Amino acid sequence: MIVWVSPSGLVWKHEHVVWLLEHYDELRNGNWPVEEGSYVDPAAAKPTPSGQAAFIVSVEAAAELSRRLEDCGHDGVMVLLHYAYSQTVDAIGSYFRIPEDVVRYRMQMVLRRISRRNYRAGRYRRWNAGRTKA
Repeated sequence: MIVWVSPSGLVWKHEHVVWLLEHYDELRNGNWPVEEGSYVDPAAAKPTPSGQAAFIVSVEAAAELSRRLEDCGHDGVMVLLHYAYSQTVDAIGSYFRIPEDVVRYRMQMVLRRISRRNYRAGRYRRWNAGRTKA
């Protein structure tokens, strides 16, 4: 998977969404995850002038991700539990009392739905209708 995404390089595709989910709490707290293996001397680092606060980009990314997940209802909660909070598919299935294969399928559908640039809210149930696993 992706090791690191820069704020300017964020595109709402599957790999980036999974990366955002894995760093969900950090983003909600206003911190963009630091690239692994990179070291910047705090004394030498000078922030570039900007018209907005440093935490805005990370909070906006977390808010957009939250909005997309909330639109997907319980299925969005399953994705958040699995990727952000490391819950196993088996544990999620027992919480919701559904089989593991159904949990995997629903999480896959949510990731497909929220991993799009032109996301339109409020249509998950209609979008997912007809795609239910037999």
